[in-house]
Amino acid sequence: MLKTAFLFPGQGAQYTGMGRPLFQTSAIAREVYEQASDALHMDMKKLCFEESAATLEQTELAQPAILTTSVAAFRHYTHQEGWPGPQYMAGHSLGEYTALCCAGALDLGDAVRLVRQRGKLMQEAVPLGKGTMAAISGLSATIIKAACKEAPRDTVWIAAYNLQKQVVIAGYKEQVSTVMQQCVAQGGEAVQLKVSAPFHTPLMQSAADQLLELLNACTISPLQCAVLSNVTGTPYQTETEIVSGLYQQMTHPVQWLPSLDYLYKNSVEYFVDAGPRKLLRNQVKNHGMKAKAYAIEEIADVKALLEDIKENIAALPTPVSRALAIAITTKNRNDDDQVYETDVILPFRKMKQLQEKLEQERRLPEQEEVKNSCLQLLQLLQAKRLPAKELKACFRRLYFETGAALVWPELKEIQL
Repeated sequence: MLKTAFLFPGQGAQYTGMGRPLFQTSAIAREVYEQASDALHMDMKKLCFEESAATLEQTELAQPAILTTSVAAFRHYTHQEGWPGPQYMAGHSLGEYTALCCAGALDLGDAVRLVRQRGKLMQEAVPLGKGTMAAISGLSATIIKAACKEAPRDTVWIAAYNLQKQVVIAGYKEQVSTVMQQCVAQGGEAVQLKVSAPFHTPLMQSAADQLLELLNACTISPLQCAVLSNVTGTPYQTETEIVSGLYQQMTHPVQWLPSLDYLYKNSVEYFVDAGPRKLLRNQVKNHGMKAKAYAIEEIADVKALLEDIKENIAALPTPVSRALAIAITTKNRNDDDQVYETDVILPFRKMKQLQEKLEQERRLPEQEEVKNSCLQLLQLLQAKRLPAKELKACFRRLYFETGAALVWPELKEIQL
């Protein structure tokens, strides 16, 4: 089974004009920008399309701008014919909020309000000009961690494990500069990032405590797709873990490398960078995995992804293929042979014929075909006399494993 993961970038991916081409052609994207504008009482179109690079570098503006642009791209493309549904989502730092929003856990309005306040709190946690961050490449995390420990205690930390030999450090400006020099002396490369606060370090504790109050006030809805936590590098198991994960994320390093490794080990073949600038696509390619990475911003990437999908239809988890699997593995509790023939065998044959047709035509199912398969599965499971609680669990699993309810929200109604 070949799975798909959508990736969402953090601060640093912003640029003036991001999202404009999609906004001009997509009603879905325009709706996202309008909703975000209403939630923040500011013109997100002007912020993303017209403001200067200096303005967009302001943390409290960059974060909602990137999230809005990424959500617009995700919602537009996953509603297009031929696009695979997500089995996983992962976001780097701010991107985790985008992933949770796209996966249905966070309302868009709540998400943009949260990240704007998050950005403001992060910037205020350390006096302007006192903190910074830097990317170190070409050295192992062990060497970089040792260099951080040589600095005065509680002044510089590892803030993100990005790739095998790419780590981000953060802390007080002077100590970060010293560690950068030490790493360069040992053969590494060091680049200071365009941020003025040491994110993902203990220096963010005051910001984290204030953010927690805002997180607790938000409604966390059930996830419609697996989302990886920055703190653990593995998927959230329950919705109750999300607030704790976002709180800890403020003061703990981003486990991006473990996240990529987790996805690859769990059969993710397609990594789709849904944010601006293609940063995460390039990271996947540089990680050396035998997987394919695409960026939504690249027209050539979009065409290549859709062509590859056509070649591998039979191996992709879709609502039709998963419905078939559930039908086969669900125990029958009905001894009535006539009912079994009309309400189990016939619906199953229809689902199987559709799957064979999709494979023959090398395409993913369309909305009406997905709806029909779900209704046929419902008929089949009821005929097998599956208890209501287990029936609901089957549909939750079907939607969760294929991302179907994110593409076709009306499917949530097909459960009883």
